[in-house]
Amino acid sequence: MSPPSSIFFHASTILFGVAAMLLNIRLIATYFSYNHSAKRHFSTLFLSLFLYLCYNISSTVYAAECAIGLISANWSKQFVFWSGCLTFSLNFVIVVCNCCITVDRIVAMRKPVFYVVRYSRYCRTLSIVLMLICFVSIFFWYSKGITTAPASTPSFAFVSKGTVIQAVGSAKNVVSLLSVGVTLVFIRETRLFLRKQLNHQIYINVKMANQIVVIQLIAEAVFMIFPDMAVLLFSFFGISLLTIVGPIVVPSCEAYTLACAALLTVKLRKTQKSQRVSTITPKSF
Repeated sequence: MSPPSSIFFHASTILFGVAAMLLNIRLIATYFSYNHSAKRHFSTLFLSLFLYLCYNISSTVYAAECAIGLISANWSKQFVFWSGCLTFSLNFVIVVCNCCITVDRIVAMRKPVFYVVRYSRYCRTLSIVLMLICFVSIFFWYSKGITTAPASTPSFAFVSKGTVIQAVGSAKNVVSLLSVGVTLVFIRETRLFLRKQLNHQIYINVKMANQIVVIQLIAEAVFMIFPDMAVLLFSFFGISLLTIVGPIVVPSCEAYTLACAALLTVKLRKTQKSQRVSTITPKSF
């Protein structure tokens, strides 16, 4: 891993982070303009935007410190370690959050009416509690891994014990596999739900939210699950992909949050336009 490649990945993290930050702030503001029913269906989904925003800020600060350290050789080991703990803990929680969102959508499809009345609040509360527990646990786990020896490279991988990073990485891969299983259930439930072909507003909101979740799941597979699995697969053969390629975990997750924010922005804009057209032009059927 050469310094130029590391600087490139850190610069990409900063670029993706700032862009995703701006889009997520705009999307959060958009969410608060929705009516009560729509807010219920999008509450857990938009909860992820707050998490993504926290990750955008944390990873951007972490990447900036690492990039400055590589260029000027003037960096703080403590700052890199603790900002890295925060960034990689949030990275883990994002995978957990995606599982929560998928489960939330399954509940919404099975009990659409009760979901609006009661279940959405339960799903949101349980999701918040689970994500907080995971964040505190992973952050505490990482915090015990700071190395005592001086580090020559400003990177979390060099200031933290490898055993801790590998253990958390294995736990993250387990959660990713669980996410794949939940996704398969979600796909099955979606197929059953679409067969109903109902035009009630509740079903329309469920369908729209599901379309957004499908987009997020595809982005998660491309930017998070596949890279993590590739790193794990190569490690079985004694090959450190991160050492060869560079620090790809943080920028790939940052690219994921940017992709989700961009796709969600486009999706909501198209939906708002179609709703305006359907309001102005009566349906012929």
